[in-house]
Amino acid sequence: MLETASHAILVCGDEHLQHDAGYWIADCGAATQNILLAARSLGLGSCWIGMYPRESRMKAVGELFNLPEHVKPFALVSLGYPDEEKETPERFKPERIYFNSWKNPY
Repeated sequence: MLETASHAILVCGDEHLQHDAGYWIADCGAATQNILLAARSLGLGSCWIGMYPRESRMKAVGELFNLPEHVKPFALVSLGYPDEEKETPERFKPERIYFNSWKNPY
């Protein structure tokens, strides 16, 4: 998906700018999801390629882009016009849904 993509976005978290320790992870997750939604709304294909928490991927990408130590690569999002349209798999599992308490299943 990345080899044939016309563009990609590297999503990174800056530990010096985060609200509190560890917040960069949630912020980057939200940013990545928003990129995917925006791409879809523009008719683009996209794919979330995870970096965090895989240290080997984070290190390789950090070195490739010469990132300072406090900037952590979180995800790479490939973008382009899709060659095919895939069917969305059914992932709804009612046994994983609870109302207001673990004692109130769906």
